[in-house]
Amino acid sequence: MSKKNLEAALFVSKEPLTIENFAEILNEDKRAITRWMYELINEYSNKGMIIKQVGGGFEMVSSPD
Repeated sequence: MSKKNLEAALFVSKEPLTIENFAEILNEDKRAITRWMYELINEYSNKGMIIKQVGGGFEMVSSPD
C-alpha cells in the first residue's frame, strides 16, 4: 500500500477514521499510516481541502479559508 491509498480512503470516507481503522482497511502498519497521515496533513495545509483530526479520527474537509 502507499500514501496514495491513504489519501483515497480519506477522500471517500463519510466519517472520521482512526489510524487503527486505516491500518486495517489498508492492511498496513500503524507507524506507516501515522507517518503518511502527518505528511498528508502538511501537504494539504494550504489547499482547498484539509485533513482535520476529529474525535480521535481523521477526515478530509473543505478548507475554511
